[in-house]
Amino acid sequence: MLPASKSRGQAGETGKGFAVAAGEVKALASQAKNATQEIATQIVAVQTETDAAVAAIRRIFDVINRVGETTTSIVSILDEQNAAIGDISRSAESAAAGARAVAGHVLEISGAAATSRGAVDDVVRTVHDLMDRNRALGQAIATFVSEMRQAAS
Repeated sequence: MLPASKSRGQAGETGKGFAVAAGEVKALASQAKNATQEIATQIVAVQTETDAAVAAIRRIFDVINRVGETTTSIVSILDEQNAAIGDISRSAESAAAGARAVAGHVLEISGAAATSRGAVDDVVRTVHDLMDRNRALGQAIATFVSEMRQAAS
């Protein structure tokens, strides 16, 4: 019996070993399950963050596109303004040339007016001189007529 009790003792020890090993396997399985759930939760969180990052990148891309469109519009407006400034500059240059021409004509007219003024002054002096001579002639005629009347009387 000694060998049989020894067999039973060994079988009891082996059963206990299996029970301990089964408990450890069960604990490891539970830890693996918990770790798997944690990994799944983290994967969902990473996917959520990735989706948010993709959405943010799309918004940034849209903003960049709008900035590009706005920049294109600004460049177009600046081109139009530069063309308008060029037109204004050419018009101002043309107006300045016209003003210079008018100023030249005014100077010519002023010179002609001064010359005319001198000629008019000469004519006025001549007219005054003629009027004085006419008065003197009138007086001489009146004196002559008076003397002729006296001589005839």
